[in-house]
Amino acid sequence: MIVETPMLTLTARLVGGSTKSARITDKKRCRVEFKAATHSIKNGEFGFDAYDDAKKGCLDKNALKKEYEVYADINGKEYIVPWVSLRVGQTIVLDLKIKGNFAETEKIEHPNLIFEPDKISPKTKQIKVTCNALLEKETLVEVKADGKPAGAINFFPNTPKKVKLCWVVVEINEDDEDGINASVQDKFMLDTYFKKAFNPAVIDIEIENTEPYRLIIPYRQYQEYINKKEKAERKGEKWPSSSVWDIDPQIESFVKSTMDCFDSNGSLKYIDKTRIKFVQGLVSLNTLKNDVEANRVCLFLTNLKCEIEKDGTMKFNNGVTKGNVSVMFLGNKNYIDPATEIPHEVMHVLEVGHTFQDDGNKSQKHFFYKTGTNNYMDYNNPKTTTWKWQWEIMRESANAL
Repeated sequence: MIVETPMLTLTARLVGGSTKSARITDKKRCRVEFKAATHSIKNGEFGFDAYDDAKKGCLDKNALKKEYEVYADINGKEYIVPWVSLRVGQTIVLDLKIKGNFAETEKIEHPNLIFEPDKISPKTKQIKVTCNALLEKETLVEVKADGKPAGAINFFPNTPKKVKLCWVVVEINEDDEDGINASVQDKFMLDTYFKKAFNPAVIDIEIENTEPYRLIIPYRQYQEYINKKEKAERKGEKWPSSSVWDIDPQIESFVKSTMDCFDSNGSLKYIDKTRIKFVQGLVSLNTLKNDVEANRVCLFLTNLKCEIEKDGTMKFNNGVTKGNVSVMFLGNKNYIDPATEIPHEVMHVLEVGHTFQDDGNKSQKHFFYKTGTNNYMDYNNPKTTTWKWQWEIMRESANAL
């Protein structure tokens, strides 16, 4: 009697290209699933996007499924291929979940990818993947058993994109207790935040200025000065041309034009139109003071609060983006995590909308329940993930070069 040795074949092919595979047999069909460790996702070590994870909280799961490839029906269940992104020279580790009986796979080979071990047995728990050359197209690595599909991975194109950004620290009434945390005035920390958030999309945020540009605005002092000056003018009194302190006409103009943006508690008003007006004022002042082009991608870190009480509950807005400019309200203190909220706003610069529907993203492809995801673009949630379709949006932005 001839006994067939159960084995597994893994083949790799470029989407739109040819497939190479070794024909071997297996007594029982198997299913191989790939997962990324939670800490790898949280740390932004590489990108991993699986439909089973992304569908949680999605309002239209059938539409979302089209972002992935339904590879085959394996053991009576659809196999939906996950997306992986990694950089050239990078080695990542994926966890394996294997069902079925087989002895060992044949060698896994692809010109741009190295798999370790290059043969998988039922006892294999993890596999290392190293990228040794650019993947210019979506690359599908297939797993076959006895000539039949057993699993697959889709690798995302990994030509790096760059976003050049300038960084501005804005101190309003710098003598206030609500100063800007020292950690976000450290370029190394900002680089760390950006790397963790944008690495999955293979995007590098390049901060152009080693030290932040600074805008020091004694707002309260100028506000009092402007009020006294206007009061005197209303009475027809002659206003002194000189003062006990030097007046900066550019700061005076900025304060005068934005005084109605604040409430009586010194918090920026929780109104979109008001916040946008304040952003535009900051951009103009920064252009004048720091000689920064108005069309630059800019990140403003302020010590302001932006809050409102509604139905007995405080609501906080941590940042606003208009065009190429993001402004953070770090005075919210206990209600803002700079490590995640700053990348959230810069993702808006790259044209990614919130995961939930709002007035600014009605034409977005997919919507989720608010707070129902771990995505960077959700609200009041643990921001750890981005999805493949968001990677594409960011990379296609005019600000990603």
